[in-house]
Amino acid sequence: MVTVVSCVTQPSVTAPTVNVSTMSGNCQSITIPMCQQMPYNATRMPNLLGMTHQDDALIALEQFRYLPDTNCSPYLVFFLCVIYTPICTSELPSFLATIPPCRQVCEQVKSHCEPLVKK
Repeated sequence: MVTVVSCVTQPSVTAPTVNVSTMSGNCQSITIPMCQQMPYNATRMPNLLGMTHQDDALIALEQFRYLPDTNCSPYLVFFLCVIYTPICTSELPSFLATIPPCRQVCEQVKSHCEPLVKK
């Protein structure tokens, strides 16, 4: 739970502007295999990249398919899943449509995994 709280209080990315009238306010079960093992099991679309369907997120995640095998960061999968399948819970106010990963997680993943991505 500490991670979720710090993500809310210290966001590291800004969510794109989304037309609220087209945004589904309902949580949906996560269908992306990589993200089904997260400490949360529901997401809300659009995600932080503006994707409106989990199928689109799954295709986009394909580029990172082998990166978790490198063990470049213990937070990599969590980071990717929060970006592509953001946390959804009815306990949060509706204005928090998407919760970005906290700055510490972003910086840790970037510093440890970016050199491998650049290769």
